[in-house]
Amino acid sequence: MSYKLLPPTRYKEIQVTQSKIRKDDLSEIYSTLRRSVYIAAKGHDNSLPGLVLAVIGDSESYVPKPWNTTAFTSGLLQSIQGVKKSWVIYRGNKDGVSALIHNAFRETADTKLATTQQNALNSKIKGNTLIAIRPWTKMDQEGNNKVNEPDLILSIRPVFTDVQKERKYRWFNRYLSHFLKNLSEEYTPLLSKEKEQEGELALINMRVPVLMIAVEGDISTIHQIKSALRRNVPVLLTKGSGKAVDVIVDYLEESRPLEKEKVLKENAPLLLGIYMRSEEYTKLKRRLKIIQKHSHIITIFDLNNNKNYKLEDFVVKAIIKGWSLKEIKNSSANPNDKKKISVVMNNVEIERAAGCLMEHFHVAPGSLSLYFYIAYQYILESCEIENKEKELELFLLEAIIANRVDYVSTLIQHGVTFDRNYMCRLFDETLKCDGCDAKDCRRIHAIHFVRYQTIEYRLDLFNS
Repeated sequence: MSYKLLPPTRYKEIQVTQSKIRKDDLSEIYSTLRRSVYIAAKGHDNSLPGLVLAVIGDSESYVPKPWNTTAFTSGLLQSIQGVKKSWVIYRGNKDGVSALIHNAFRETADTKLATTQQNALNSKIKGNTLIAIRPWTKMDQEGNNKVNEPDLILSIRPVFTDVQKERKYRWFNRYLSHFLKNLSEEYTPLLSKEKEQEGELALINMRVPVLMIAVEGDISTIHQIKSALRRNVPVLLTKGSGKAVDVIVDYLEESRPLEKEKVLKENAPLLLGIYMRSEEYTKLKRRLKIIQKHSHIITIFDLNNNKNYKLEDFVVKAIIKGWSLKEIKNSSANPNDKKKISVVMNNVEIERAAGCLMEHFHVAPGSLSLYFYIAYQYILESCEIENKEKELELFLLEAIIANRVDYVSTLIQHGVTFDRNYMCRLFDETLKCDGCDAKDCRRIHAIHFVRYQTIEYRLDLFNS
């Protein structure tokens, strides 16, 4: 495997002057990301991403237990391939979970993908930015910290005097979690339309979907998960990846309080692979109890499930749970602060009047189902939309064109019918040949005609 030193323009050191989190520190990491991504986009798009996944789990302990890495990485790629712009944040180490993430998203000497396969992968994830955020080490100072090359690496350097007391990078865990929390409170365009001179004009914004995904991990990972949950950052645990994640899953899935201790004592030594003193064991139990208290924003995905569940669906589920349930433990919330009833309406804002929404919103074949969820609820509940029936009919048309059977089935089950006036549009966008003048192409049009009849027949079945 070949490793590259990052060019100076892609490497940024950010100094943290105290172990307590300061807003200035967070502003610097936030502005650095925005500026770097803006430069990479050559100034065309400075908006925040439509999905942020922070993958954690790099560990120092060695536990010889194989797990289904292919199911995880392929599911991760599937989750982001329909997103116009996404950030994947990881530790940026040269091995472990970091190497797994890098190899999934970027070509290395080990992948040996054919050119066509690599081009196909690049086209699916071309809006993805791979960002390494990690604690500073002496290797950074010496310039010897060679890593698989991400798009950007931020090295967070502690310069406070009590750094030796902050063992296992706990300061870094809190710092990253607080940054993710702040990022999740920002807005990004959900729906925009192109303008000739101004680029894209935002119509509807949504909160940035932020999710922490945990695989493998060690004691520090458990602290990282606890830190994220306390700041209402939703967490997805990948059951079956072993180590710390499976320790947490086993603890959460055991409903009997007396049995939890037994399960922990049986599993922790094997999965964490460390010698544990009384003090460490007490801290572990305390952290697991805090995690249990925030289990309402935890989602568990079983890598070894035999029901063909997709990671993408659990990513969406986890984000929606985070949006919906993040304040149920907040006793200090203002009772006079009237929130809207639906999840979506509490997480979107109107930038400009959209006119006919579905004339601008297009469903892609691989689009994240989160956007379908948001668009559907928004059409039904927004006071800005007058002709809801027409919007839903156009939504159904878009779903058919994109060949999203799941969307089509859902809309039809909820009473949406196909308007046959859109049949020509459907025909043009799915079947018509480029440059075909409909005069001499008998064979092609014969095929088109059969397909056209098949679509009509299926629509009759759907609407009956």
